[in-house]
Amino acid sequence: MDLGWFDQASCRGMDTSVFFLELGQTTREAEIAKAVCRGCPVIKPCLNYAINTDSKHGIFGGLSPKERRAVRWRRDAVSLRTDVVRK
Repeated sequence: MDLGWFDQASCRGMDTSVFFLELGQTTREAEIAKAVCRGCPVIKPCLNYAINTDSKHGIFGGLSPKERRAVRWRRDAVSLRTDVVRK
């Protein structure tokens, strides 16, 4: 898997604890990580990486694990409907 995009990530070199919150930390703390992501030039490949690797922790591409599950579910549902239509 090509991770060359990471060299351009806004989070590169930052403390990873900003993106991997401990149990009990607040959504305010997650918003700090998401703010870094919003200005990142490689937000899409980062999000795709997390979805494709089924990452269950951390903020990637500006989304939490729960938010990524919803994106994956919608993507899979669209794919399934498209497959049914083609057949």
